[in-house]
Amino acid sequence: MRWMVRFFEEVIAGKPRRLVDLETGAGKTELVVIWLLALAWSGTQGRSGSAVPRRLVWVVNRRVLVQQVFGLAGELRRKLTNTGLSELDDVRTGLRVLEGADGHLFQLVELRGQIVADRDWAIRPTTPQLIIGTVDQIGSRVLFQGYGLGKWGRPQQAGMLGVDAWVAIDEAHLVPAFVLTLRQLRERCAAPAANLTPPFDALFARLPFWLTELSATPGLPRPSQEKPFRLRDEERTDHVIKDRVLAASTRRVLLEWLPKAEKATEKKEALVQRLVAAATTFTSGRIAVFVREVGVADAVTKGIAAQLKKKGIAEERICKITGRIRGYERDQLSKQTAFRAFLVERQEPIAGANAELHFLVGTAAAEVGLDADADVILCDFAPLPTLLQRLGRLDRRGVLSRRFEDNMGEQPAMRIFTPQEETKRTVKSQLSSLATALNAETTPWSAELMSGANWALKEKKKDTDEEEKSAKDQTRLLIEAATWTVLHPTGAECTSPRDWLTHEYARIAAGPVLVPPVTDPVLDYFSATTEARSPQISPHPFLYGLADNDEGTPLVGIAFRLEVEALRESAEENDDTETPDAVSDVIEIFKRFPPLRAELHHVKLSVVREWLASSEAAEHPLVYRKQDKWLAKVAGESGSTVAASLAPVEVLILPASILMLEPCKRLLEDCEQPGGKEGQTNIISDVLDGVSDPQRAHYLRSIVPSVGLSGGQGALLWEPNEREEKPSTSAKPEGFNQALRKELRIGGSLRVFRYYRRSRNNDQLQYLDPHDGALGHLARAVSEANRLAQTMAPGNVFLSSLLSAAALAHDEGKRFPKWQRAFGWRSGMPPLAKLHPDSKKPAPLGGFRHEWESLRQLKRDLPAPPEGLSPEAQALWRDLLLHLVGVHHGHLRPSIVDDGLTPDTEAEKQNPLRLEALERFGRLQSQLGHWRLAHLEGLLKTADAEGSRDITEDENDGN
Repeated sequence: MRWMVRFFEEVIAGKPRRLVDLETGAGKTELVVIWLLALAWSGTQGRSGSAVPRRLVWVVNRRVLVQQVFGLAGELRRKLTNTGLSELDDVRTGLRVLEGADGHLFQLVELRGQIVADRDWAIRPTTPQLIIGTVDQIGSRVLFQGYGLGKWGRPQQAGMLGVDAWVAIDEAHLVPAFVLTLRQLRERCAAPAANLTPPFDALFARLPFWLTELSATPGLPRPSQEKPFRLRDEERTDHVIKDRVLAASTRRVLLEWLPKAEKATEKKEALVQRLVAAATTFTSGRIAVFVREVGVADAVTKGIAAQLKKKGIAEERICKITGRIRGYERDQLSKQTAFRAFLVERQEPIAGANAELHFLVGTAAAEVGLDADADVILCDFAPLPTLLQRLGRLDRRGVLSRRFEDNMGEQPAMRIFTPQEETKRTVKSQLSSLATALNAETTPWSAELMSGANWALKEKKKDTDEEEKSAKDQTRLLIEAATWTVLHPTGAECTSPRDWLTHEYARIAAGPVLVPPVTDPVLDYFSATTEARSPQISPHPFLYGLADNDEGTPLVGIAFRLEVEALRESAEENDDTETPDAVSDVIEIFKRFPPLRAELHHVKLSVVREWLASSEAAEHPLVYRKQDKWLAKVAGESGSTVAASLAPVEVLILPASILMLEPCKRLLEDCEQPGGKEGQTNIISDVLDGVSDPQRAHYLRSIVPSVGLSGGQGALLWEPNEREEKPSTSAKPEGFNQALRKELRIGGSLRVFRYYRRSRNNDQLQYLDPHDGALGHLARAVSEANRLAQTMAPGNVFLSSLLSAAALAHDEGKRFPKWQRAFGWRSGMPPLAKLHPDSKKPAPLGGFRHEWESLRQLKRDLPAPPEGLSPEAQALWRDLLLHLVGVHHGHLRPSIVDDGLTPDTEAEKQNPLRLEALERFGRLQSQLGHWRLAHLEGLLKTADAEGSRDITEDENDGN
């Protein structure tokens, strides 16, 4: 398409647009292809061309059911690895130059589902990567608070996403709060590299940070004074998209009035009846029904099913999507025939005897971001952004619009069913004054939107009831009034949707956007990743805003696992000394093998806290993560302590059997329950095996003998299994090695839980120094450091000498006798670099940190910087060398605990070296910026990991 050529030229010139506003179906996802080609072009041009970021970070709303971007990325990966496609040789050559090794030419990173725990991507800073993730996954990482990450991973991944990265926000109007936060972060991540101390000015000038918002954002002013990227007239005629562009001007919106009703229940009943009646008049096609409330969606689904049953049509023709769903359910959903019917691309509607009829019923969970193509949309009234999102599912590929244009069919329409009295809710004076203020655009983002000061109606009429006096309800009325004004209905037909976003009230109709300011104290707090986190301060308001709505509500991830059942019988209550300590065993399991993203239901924090404080929760054991630690509550203990300490987007793990109990329904009332018949439990509890695809899984689990669970309404039945008392053997999955084995008592019998990690090349002795003709760990790390420096900044002596010196010194502290003995060293051996393969796990170190000992030795014998540097550059080189060695395992950002110091050698608390390290961290962060310093730290972490042939985290380091 011609617009792609134009956009490609802007990208290779280093000037991508901040806002890309393309019609629905025009192919904005193709930006992925444009980026990859531009990146390869940049690689072939070398230093003479403009730099293009190695990472494209594609951000999606957490409710979105995305398929197209994953499908496109998978196809790109297949073609690049198919060497038979010789026409792509130049592309491979350019990417290989940027990679600097014969490794991955292109890596697809999915920060969702079962592989969210895979950290391998974070040690590949030179590899071209398409990183796809949700707002919370990407946003928390950019803010140094990656959910589920420890001290090592938080700064590592922040540096990867804030440097040499292009963040593209898909459907940006759905996450305006995150957009505002990213606009603020851009001013820091993309701060002029020319302001840095040489030679980092030249280095980071080639590692840019870009930010692009995709889709119109009616609630926000433009991100810059430049014009958005839009289709030109001649580009609209490209045969690939001309029908889709035609659909944008052909779709119409009709209003259908419901009978007047006083009570809310009567209004809902009238809405359900009209939606069911309208939907079941069709005999073929794909009918989408969108509503705002889950209860209405459930009633509509039930009504349609009843009508289909009368006609002898199976209810499998209906797909219902409401509430939040786990990755597991999302994958299962894609297998449903009714759901897939809305994804199929067809040239002509099917008619006659072979006609098929399918229904999609849902709330925002279904209407957002889904590449669904509906022939008809029936819905209730909603604010403007929601109506625009729904409309984007109508005739998405333009087939019906082309038929209408050729006088062969009807004009595609979206029908809104609404009570007629809604049109009377207008507040003209407030709308006019607010529109004037918002349209001024005197700042990069509107001060009025940031403060929310103008969103409360200032006048209250005497005849207004008590509910409408609240600021929240008045804001809702203001948004509804603005939406009605934008629609400007004349009779039954609304103004053309193409004109909606140009209306002066469009921003008001989008609702208020309120986010905290990103200040230096905020960033300093988040980037101090070794400090204890407060559950009251989290990245959540920066990602979803401060508004009191469903999208801005903090969430907690809830998983259901069989292992937690073992906590029903604690060791303290059993006189058998051979009974394993279930609490410590279960904690160790989840510390080393935390639940996968696809296992998690996301529930409102307020709902979880209320449930935890109830007597029902006290009856059940649970495991939860508090900051970086996993803790347990056994059955009978109050859950109040857990409720008070639980922070947004933390993880709570409940026993699998609890899903069979009535109290759990209230806890998961906002979660989707696909499948199942009415009155039955629809949610599958422990789904780990179902999401652990051996081809992609981070880890696998086996249970011998297997556990079956059935029952309902309070009746728990452990299904009988043929079992041995203490099974000792189990088939090892191909390509995996057993990493952990635990015996847990589940359902009255002892069962063996085994956990397997993907095989790596680290199952052999690794020494610090060369031995028997093989390079030692330090030499391998230096080699990788040199490769990284040469790839990212050819000829940059400052960087290459810095990374080499840091790689050579970073693990010297491991020579300390206490560390060697703990990791399995035996008399006569050279010093070990990693755990001896014959040792199951390191012996306790009492908190001793080898990197502190490395820093202590390096400070005593500091190497000289390269010759020819200015005094300022020499001081920076020394500072960075000491800092990189001290933080390469995530500690010393900005300090280290007392027991991390070298025993019997250094004084605690006010140790001068520790205070010096703290001051050095603050000084370097001020000089380089938060993300650029973290990126440099990440380069040494990569050299260490590649030199180890493994990623080294705290749990693998004896702590």
